[in-house]
Amino acid sequence: MTTFSTPPVDAGGDLEKAVEFIDDRMMSLAVVGSPDEVIEGCLQLHQLGARHISFGPPLGPDPLAALAELGRSVIPALRSIPR
Repeated sequence: MTTFSTPPVDAGGDLEKAVEFIDDRMMSLAVVGSPDEVIEGCLQLHQLGARHISFGPPLGPDPLAALAELGRSVIPALRSIPR
């Protein structure tokens, strides 16, 4: 399981400053792509020990469509993962 030793950082609402804090460790936990790619990425995180996955901003150029697709495809597929 990946753990971080760096304390949380507050960018104070400054997007450019926030982008500076994105690093390879953070991106290794990011899951993006088609519904099938997101399902696969979530399954990989689960295999690595993740027991909680949150979907949140950014959700792409059409957040409402992304949420609908998560509810239609991704969440039902992830419910089948043994706990």
